[in-house]
Amino acid sequence: MKFIIRGLLMMTFMTTWPLAASAQTSDADQVQSMTQDQAEAMFQDLYRAFDITRNCRKLEDEGLNEKVTAIISAQTGNKVAIGKQLSLIDAAKQESKKTVKAEGCDGPKASENLGVYDAKIAPHL
Repeated sequence: MKFIIRGLLMMTFMTTWPLAASAQTSDADQVQSMTQDQAEAMFQDLYRAFDITRNCRKLEDEGLNEKVTAIISAQTGNKVAIGKQLSLIDAAKQESKKTVKAEGCDGPKASENLGVYDAKIAPHL
């Protein structure tokens, strides 16, 4: 039985690994072809998701802002300059504050942003 399970796991890995590798290549290609405006919009969207999550889940980790900013920078291909990042972070914080104030943490926009954080940021922490 042990060998059957191990064999099934290996077969699953062997058949899904090429798909995962091609997905990573596809993501890298998408980042490379991203325009400056797209990179900035993505940066702001991801930071908003982080800020909503931080407020709703009461995340308090020293250095978390720096870690998340580095993750977001990598996901946007490091295309957003530091000065621009600061203005996008401020805008994202204002948006997240409005969202949480208007609908709370259980509203549709907040829930969507929590999902974005869980999918795109949390796995890299």
